[in-house]
Amino acid sequence: MALTPALQPIDGVAVSYIDAAVALGNTINEMDKYYTQENYKDDAFAKGKTFHYYSLAVMISAKQINNLISQDKLDAEAAMKKVSELETLVAQAKEADKSGMNFSFINSAGQYQLEAKKYVRRIRDKVPYSDWDKEQLQDANSSWMAEDSFPRALCDYNEMVDEIFQLIVIAGRVCDEHGYVTKS
Repeated sequence: MALTPALQPIDGVAVSYIDAAVALGNTINEMDKYYTQENYKDDAFAKGKTFHYYSLAVMISAKQINNLISQDKLDAEAAMKKVSELETLVAQAKEADKSGMNFSFINSAGQYQLEAKKYVRRIRDKVPYSDWDKEQLQDANSSWMAEDSFPRALCDYNEMVDEIFQLIVIAGRVCDEHGYVTKS
């Protein structure tokens, strides 16, 4: 596709953007039809799970990590294994999200994964907190500012949860207790 008038520095980028926008539009239209016509009732939400596979997988993995790293006796090896699994899922989600529809969620999942990894490393390597970090950890309002800490990882986890809820709200739908999507 050639754009007119020609503007060499951005023509390639513009064509890529147009292609991505068309792909996003097609995906949105396909999802809208699936939910509007309530086709999820006919396939036990199979196609919906395909649409949302990475979002679901990332959230399940992140919750497992959060459960591990919130324990008093942290098993660093098990936690690091789960963090590596999440890192792989986030990379796969980025690759699968060509349209950029889940960009904010994927970015926040990547940030959570990084902060969880930093915290697990700190515990595994027995790195002490600085005096400033210790002071921050004493205050619930500022504990998230402590470097490589559970509260910082938890803050990023909560931001990731907010992002997934935003995706649900943007879609104008919520899931019932059976996982079926219903209009909000």
